[in-house]
Amino acid sequence: MSDKDSVEEVMSKTVRTVDSTGTVGLALEVMANYDIGSVVVVDGKKPVGIVTERDFARKYAKDKSVDMGLKIGEISSKPVICVSPDTKVWDALDLMVNKKIRQLPVVKDGLLVGITTERDIFKWIVRVIHSPNMPSDLQKAIEQNL
Repeated sequence: MSDKDSVEEVMSKTVRTVDSTGTVGLALEVMANYDIGSVVVVDGKKPVGIVTERDFARKYAKDKSVDMGLKIGEISSKPVICVSPDTKVWDALDLMVNKKIRQLPVVKDGLLVGITTERDIFKWIVRVIHSPNMPSDLQKAIEQNL
């Protein structure tokens, strides 16, 4: 890997989504079932928002309750900030730092094709720094989803 690598090389192709008409309860269930920190809110395969653990925490702190029947589109972060598969990893990292976000849906031709997270980019940075002489214990930790 090099500093010229693209997001496509580090992204997850499996993205957990919830339709914009789905409920807060459904989004929380998906996040809990898959042990993930966010779901992309979609209309069909088009990302229209994202909801994160942070969104739920803020909603709860403000209202002291969360209506599980509330439409997820009502609390999701919009507009969703996305990148294309050919975006350079360093550019994606720069965007994440400047926008203070931890996940970036990856879109090609307007359709969701993946997601990259701060963890994906962290693992990429470790590989770039240590390649080709990465310590075996670090390599094993990365392979086991650091």
